[in-house]
Amino acid sequence: MLGLVTHEPHFTILRETVNFNSFSRGQSENTLKQVKKFTKESNFQLLHLSVLREYLAIEFCLLGNQGNGNGSANGTDGAVVQYDLERCIDDFVFMTFLVGNDFLPHLPALDIGDNAFDLLFGLYKDLRTTWGPDAYLVDRG
Repeated sequence: MLGLVTHEPHFTILRETVNFNSFSRGQSENTLKQVKKFTKESNFQLLHLSVLREYLAIEFCLLGNQGNGNGSANGTDGAVVQYDLERCIDDFVFMTFLVGNDFLPHLPALDIGDNAFDLLFGLYKDLRTTWGPDAYLVDRG
């Protein structure tokens, strides 16, 4: 998420593969896994944030005008609604923080295991077309 908020279009992240299911197991199993992890070769994940940015742009139908990061989509009444991709990305990052991350706990009613992010993102996409051109969740993120 921090890579997205830099607004750098060509950003790549290399990190060790994380098994998020290990948090639900007992402490002794976690300790044993940690020892095994450090005694063998690690697997890595490579993420090109430019690809994620393109997918977000597709979600908002923003690929029509890539030059300045702006785009448009049809609103609920058929009118063309203008979007700023960078501000939509700021809103996306904000919504991910509401469902929790490595540093912040999730809001009690928004658990990622209960598809809270899908719900938030779906509502955002539906309601975004009803807002004005300068209305976003995050202001000057």
